[in-house]
Amino acid sequence: FGSSCLVSSPLVGTSLSPLCWRGPTQEQHLVVVSTMTDFTGRWKLVKVEGEADTFLSEMGLGWAMRKMIGAMGYGVGKMIQDIKMSDSEITISIEGVPKTSVQSLKFGESDQETNTPDGGTIFATLQWDGPALVMTAKRTKDGPQLPQQRRYLEGDMMILEGTTSKGPFKRIFAKE
Repeated sequence: FGSSCLVSSPLVGTSLSPLCWRGPTQEQHLVVVSTMTDFTGRWKLVKVEGEADTFLSEMGLGWAMRKMIGAMGYGVGKMIQDIKMSDSEITISIEGVPKTSVQSLKFGESDQETNTPDGGTIFATLQWDGPALVMTAKRTKDGPQLPQQRRYLEGDMMILEGTTSKGPFKRIFAKE
């Protein structure tokens, strides 16, 4: 991903180079980052496990919106996440339910304003935790933390896992 990496190697398998220069000159420091998983591709939601309604409620969705999404099987077979990545950011086009949205977020930057599929706005921060991409977010900059979400690969499936007060919620995607 890009020419900013000290170790110039093409993307192999699902990981980016773990050593990258952060800055245009050698005086800038070398940042060692975790192995960054490449989520690039079109992913279709194929299965939902766990506390879906609790997750949506804790994300701030109202009763009517949650019931509509639940009646649509929480997007199984309908929701698509079309993902593009670079060494510094991820862009996710979310299609299906309830609205199409595009999120472009930089890795490691705090409180980035972006939209959500329910038509709302969040302030998100993305951090790598090993091969998992972790998103923390708030509805307002000073608001309470929304459920954390972890994105990772398990075999050929992409997992988007949220933590709720009643337990985990997983969305499982297959590459199209």
